[in-house]
Amino acid sequence: MRLLDSNASLIKLDKQLIRGIDQDNIKYAIVKGMVEVTKITNIALIAEGIETIGELEALIDLGVHYGQGYLIQRPAEAILDIEERLVTKIIESNQKKHVLNPSALPHMQIEHICSLTDTVSPHEKVAVIQAFFAAHPNHVGLSVVEGNVPVGIVTPEKLGVKLSSMYGYTLYQNKSISEVMDRSFLRVDSNLSISEVSAVAMARPNHQLYDFIVVTKADDFIGTVTIKDLLQKSMEIEITSAKHQNPLSGLPGNLIAEQQLEQFVLNPQAASVAYIDIDHFKAFNDCYGFENGDRVIRFLSTLLKKTFPHQFIGHVGGDDFVVALDDAVTASYFHTLKQQFKDQAELFYSDIDQMNGCLIGQDRCGDRKTFPLMTITCVVVNNRDHSFTNIYDLTEYLAELKHQAKTEKFRSVQ
Repeated sequence: MRLLDSNASLIKLDKQLIRGIDQDNIKYAIVKGMVEVTKITNIALIAEGIETIGELEALIDLGVHYGQGYLIQRPAEAILDIEERLVTKIIESNQKKHVLNPSALPHMQIEHICSLTDTVSPHEKVAVIQAFFAAHPNHVGLSVVEGNVPVGIVTPEKLGVKLSSMYGYTLYQNKSISEVMDRSFLRVDSNLSISEVSAVAMARPNHQLYDFIVVTKADDFIGTVTIKDLLQKSMEIEITSAKHQNPLSGLPGNLIAEQQLEQFVLNPQAASVAYIDIDHFKAFNDCYGFENGDRVIRFLSTLLKKTFPHQFIGHVGGDDFVVALDDAVTASYFHTLKQQFKDQAELFYSDIDQMNGCLIGQDRCGDRKTFPLMTITCVVVNNRDHSFTNIYDLTEYLAELKHQAKTEKFRSVQ
């Protein structure tokens, strides 16, 4: 009540709350809850005692407005400039927070939309909970927590049903909430993606379909997610993903592929990137028409998804694809892929072209020429044998590998 009566425009967060916030789930959750409050009250937060980059990044990620501490600048008689490297770091962290990353969005974890909400002890009396809901008519419910472990939930609607019977209030008012709480509630780990949680939430029985979701980290309560927030973010993910998909193949397009390649450049773990395209596709497309050409593109897309079901596959335009691979993928995958494509690609040609083993058409100059049937070129680079300064170095190197493979008239994994 002191906060409500103060008409404060700024609240300073004590350094004890800030110290190690990047490694302390409880501190993180408390500050996250306070940030949510400031969105409603228009009160700004100042974090004091920031001493590490980790603390700074956590506070920026949470949306804390201002900060001070030895990391930023030490006290002095005159106002001193902040180091340029730190200013750059703050700008980059804020940009990272506010710019929507389409490649990361489908894998966004549920904790990113989780809010620290009210909890209650399982020993609290039903009458107290009923009075709380009466005083807060828009409240979606309370998490029942014992020793920071969620053991149940209680919603105003379901509690109201129990208390509305002829003897309901008299029967339950002095009982502990543990006797009437819902023990069959949805509890998810903070590492689960929003898409995964959405699928589980929508599969619940009808009487639980709109209950809020409890989120835990290492079994400890960190907050809840309402169905409204879950559906809004799920819709945002679907719209953003569709916006950046290649409409022909349904695979992620250029922007998302570029972000994956940037991650490969920065990735300290062993990984590889493959660049794949179709040989003699233009000749086929010119002779058989773009609709048949589209069928070939869709076929290769499907083949890539079957071959690399757990890897990122991007369609970067035309008949060009990239695949981001973990270290478990070996050259044998590509030998199999090339053979499967070769065998199936022949079926897109007429019987005569299949029998001849080639296509007679026109080259780029309009001269009559014989073209082999379609195959694919696959080139692969790993970050164990090669290091790259940026994405441009990487794509230039992949293009050169592809050019060599085509020019030397062999198909191999580099």
